[in-house]
Amino acid sequence: MYHEDPIDIWVNSFGGSRSNFIINLLEQEHKVTNEAHRSKGCHYLRPLDIGIKRGVFCFVDDLGVALTSQLNRDFTFNFDKLCDSKTEFSIEKWIETISIQIDNWSTCEYFPVIMINTDRISQNSEKFKQTFGADIEGFNERKTTERHHLLEPYEKHIDEVNRKIARLPDFGIIER
Repeated sequence: MYHEDPIDIWVNSFGGSRSNFIINLLEQEHKVTNEAHRSKGCHYLRPLDIGIKRGVFCFVDDLGVALTSQLNRDFTFNFDKLCDSKTEFSIEKWIETISIQIDNWSTCEYFPVIMINTDRISQNSEKFKQTFGADIEGFNERKTTERHHLLEPYEKHIDEVNRKIARLPDFGIIER
């Protein structure tokens, strides 16, 4: 579906990272969404060779807060978008798959991927404007700040993923 309706920039996230705001900003100057992106690509596990020049991976400091944001809105369907095939939902599998997703998007071989920590986007507003030609005005601070009680048994796994997230640049391309 990507080849039938090409996009300029592939924006991906694990959800709960306010990537829709980034998509809306980028859509002012670039083609970012199509049916494939909306149905699966926005949270897909891995980048694909679809003939684009660059991607964006949005994330936040704390995976637990991002998962909470989705749990609070009953957005566990984002888990389905993340997976290659239909998989029975579990929080543990969700966390494991997101960890793999981070690895895949931070080592993409098809196109450069700009990593954007949306919790720190304000500090990188000039870089964002230089890179994409768009201002980030109107970007709101995170509303979700506490982790959902359902995540308590998975704190260790979440912390492991958070250590991986902490190694990503707040805004930039990981050089290989």
